[in-house]
Amino acid sequence: MILLAVVLFAALSYVVTQSSRSSGKNISAEAAEAGAARILQFFTLLEATVQRMILSGVPLTQIDFYHAEIAGSQNNSLCNEDECHVFRPGGGGVSPVNFEDLTEAQTSVNIAGREGHLNFSVINVVGLGTSSNELAVRILGINDNICYLINQKHNLPDSPAFGFTGGAEVYASWSANVNGVLNASNVRMFGDDAPDLIGQRTFCIQQDGDSWLYHVLVPR
Repeated sequence: MILLAVVLFAALSYVVTQSSRSSGKNISAEAAEAGAARILQFFTLLEATVQRMILSGVPLTQIDFYHAEIAGSQNNSLCNEDECHVFRPGGGGVSPVNFEDLTEAQTSVNIAGREGHLNFSVINVVGLGTSSNELAVRILGINDNICYLINQKHNLPDSPAFGFTGGAEVYASWSANVNGVLNASNVRMFGDDAPDLIGQRTFCIQQDGDSWLYHVLVPR
């Protein structure tokens, strides 16, 4: 099943890359649909891979997403073997990808150079699993129309309401010794300030004028 997902994802990636490089919001409905399908299919592959690794005996806290081709990715210092690396053949075996061709010009200098690349972090989604924090993947700067479409597919408004409580909620990167961030009390929380995102695993928000897409890989 995972091998089939890899083949389908590679084929879809080639078609989309060749036919629709979205430099702005004005992409066709067909291109937005293809882009959304490509991203969601990759999320499914990544989630299934992480779950398979955990079931095979790799502790969640040792899962490592580092790869030189993923801008901004960082090592998990608790992973010391190939088997805990998602993007190594001896581990998860997932090929590193980016979605730069599905982004648009950004307004935030904070994400410059990382548009369309995968970020891995700890967040907390109210109503998803227990009150414990979740492991999530995030893609910055996705084309707004693709963002809206993904939200619609998950019965969400185009721009779900959310809020970060002043400086109390911070970005918690999945890096270094992840035990600290996995159980931190000040990670970014969704669904606490507004009900739109309660219990949601996949959602796209507008932050600093840009689209940030999240998918929870491991709810807890």
